Amino acid sequence: MDLREIENDILKGSFTWYEIGKDKTILFFKSGHEDKFINHWISELEEYYRNQGADAVCVTASAFDSKKKFDVVILPCSIEFVDDPVSFVKTALSYLSVNGRLLIMANNRLGLRYFCGDKDYHTGRQFDGIDGYIKISEQNKKYVSGRAFSKRELMNVIHDAGINRTCIYSVFPNLQLPQLIYREDIIPSVDKIHAQYCPLYYNRNSVYLYENSLLDELIQNGVFHAIANAYVIECSVDDNFSGLAYAEYCINGLREDAIVKRCNDRLDKMQTIAIFNDGIKKIRKIKENSLILRNRNIPVVETYYSESATEMKYNGTEMGINYLSRLVRLDKDKFLKELDRLKSMIFESSESSNLLNPDVSKIVDKYGEKIENLGKILTHAFPDMCVSRVVYEKGVFKLSEQEHKIDNIPANVLVFGMIRDVYANIKDLSKYVEWDELLDRYGLLEKKMLWSDIDWMYVCRYRHDDIVKLWRERYELSENAVNSNRKKMELSIQEYVRVFVDLFKNIGNRKLIIFGSGQYAAKFLQRYGKRYPVYRVLDNNEKRQGEVLENVMIVSPDILKEMKPDEYKIIICVKQFENVLNQIRSMGVVNYSVFDPESDLQSEPEPKMDRSIVNGEKKKYHIGYVAGVFDLFHKGHLNLLRRAKEQCDYLIAGVCTDEWVSENKNTSTFIPFEERLEIVGACKYVDRAVEIPLYDSGIREAWRLYHFDVQFSGNDHDDSAGWIADKRFLEERGADIVFFPYTQSTSSTKLKELINSRLKNRS
Repeated sequence: MDLREIENDILKGSFTWYEIGKDKTILFFKSGHEDKFINHWISELEEYYRNQGADAVCVTASAFDSKKKFDVVILPCSIEFVDDPVSFVKTALSYLSVNGRLLIMANNRLGLRYFCGDKDYHTGRQFDGIDGYIKISEQNKKYVSGRAFSKRELMNVIHDAGINRTCIYSVFPNLQLPQLIYREDIIPSVDKIHAQYCPLYYNRNSVYLYENSLLDELIQNGVFHAIANAYVIECSVDDNFSGLAYAEYCINGLREDAIVKRCNDRLDKMQTIAIFNDGIKKIRKIKENSLILRNRNIPVVETYYSESATEMKYNGTEMGINYLSRLVRLDKDKFLKELDRLKSMIFESSESSNLLNPDVSKIVDKYGEKIENLGKILTHAFPDMCVSRVVYEKGVFKLSEQEHKIDNIPANVLVFGMIRDVYANIKDLSKYVEWDELLDRYGLLEKKMLWSDIDWMYVCRYRHDDIVKLWRERYELSENAVNSNRKKMELSIQEYVRVFVDLFKNIGNRKLIIFGSGQYAAKFLQRYGKRYPVYRVLDNNEKRQGEVLENVMIVSPDILKEMKPDEYKIIICVKQFENVLNQIRSMGVVNYSVFDPESDLQSEPEPKMDRSIVNGEKKKYHIGYVAGVFDLFHKGHLNLLRRAKEQCDYLIAGVCTDEWVSENKNTSTFIPFEERLEIVGACKYVDRAVEIPLYDSGIREAWRLYHFDVQFSGNDHDDSAGWIADKRFLEERGADIVFFPYTQSTSSTKLKELINSRLKNRS
């Protein structure tokens, strides 16, 4: 499934949260000036409703003249592309039947995403909508596709068009990729937003604020609807409206998992509806899982089932997450006891098994654990048994829809998932109870990395990360971009470059010292430790002082008092670096930088060399990169390196370690790593041979390290989402990928087979 198919399905279902009803006639009314993306979105909507059996047509206002009346007339952002929106709305109204509904879909120019740094959809610049487009000159207006409106401006247009009966829905994050939809009189809980909302942006790399964090405060201050990113305004002729209170749109890449949840006007019923026919299987699974749990006497929310939908009834219930969030602030001990109850439900949800799921077994083997040390193995495990899928009714926890079932996994994996879910859903939980405290309470602390790896495997599987990776990277918030943009705002350009870009500037003969001894420090040493030897590692934690990290002693920052400021350079290797930065500045440190392993700007200094001239022309690329195992070095390797060098001035060859080959290819090399590295480095076509780190071995890590212009590769790549995403990553940074055909007559695999065969014959 490629990116285009994923986007098309998301666009098709993007308005299914609103119930139009069967056998309705639908008119999509366009201005004729919509851009390519909006037109594509409208076409997908039209196709979806036609496939559902509706009489749906899409027309342009200037080219449509009909006496036919429609049950539903939809203006999908069309109002943003016209000069006279009042007349446009009046024209649309003329095609509405007596009991029909007009639906106006529009972006809010005062939407929260724009305050967080997203670029205006119509101008492609920040803040244009916020200040009412006053900075757009008359000369440049011809290049602007349209304009967004504020809520007040939209309502003025609607009232001037003669419409007095409306119901407004606030949409997050936008109309084409909706997640949460709330009627104007409904306010979501802070914890619900914190847990379920994932902001998406058209220009994610310009964002400098976290929308989730701001929403919490905005809800509490009563301005949630005023800063909605978009609106759908339901206009009724007869004062009848849809009766929808709020909705959630859930699609993660597969049609069978695409659902929409609708809560009714009285807030006592929640429907889960399959968007596509493929989703009928999911509804059946939910029903089957509910029956299994009921047979185990596990309380389940009362639910009614049809072929393509479920309907849960809430009678005086409270969402479990809301109850626990309130409770932990009032009574920590009772909160912990309630978690104990949920943990007991997990253990009681299935009988024990003597088998272990094969996927889990691989991870368990990696940690060298035995099955008897894993605790109870559940024959049937339901990974959705977490606080976000529980309601609290009259002192009883009841499970809502359980979409997934896994056989033969440890109950402790689900308990770990419950703790993760609690932390993800309850804001500031760490103020009341520490993460490790909960792990220790349930006997998970000692093996927390094992439980984490298994839990994360299933999280990624159910999010379909392998399928939607490229889509997520296009629209989801980039933490690296947010942090980088904030730093740029706080510092001058010169200081920003010195601190966050030129890591190795001014090192010279100075001693290199890194501050921090955690994961960032380990990554720095793995990437640069051999090329730039580190003198000492600093850490404020007295317990770590005296230990060794990658053969470098960890010491107190007090050693700086015994050194001259121009004698050393410090590189801070801490994620939350601000306090350390203030600390070393107060100590008079003048040469320092901050390491960020995810930064696109930090790399080793580019090799200083003149561009090569071949046949009177410069080579196509300056720095090239090629990666491989290079075991049993043969003609195929030589051809690859020769062809690569023919196209670049400076060729870097990455060589995989023995550990990497063992872990990723499930085999071993004939030639040890050190010898393979020396052999490749001795090749006249290679300017530099480097070690590929075991855990930072991907294309992205290599580019961040060397900032090459091209990666050379054999032609055995696949078309997986991960590969396509990596290819896109390079292209966005101006780097190419060049493929060479392999030498068919020779390969390391063939040589190994021949050697093993002859050794076997000798024996």
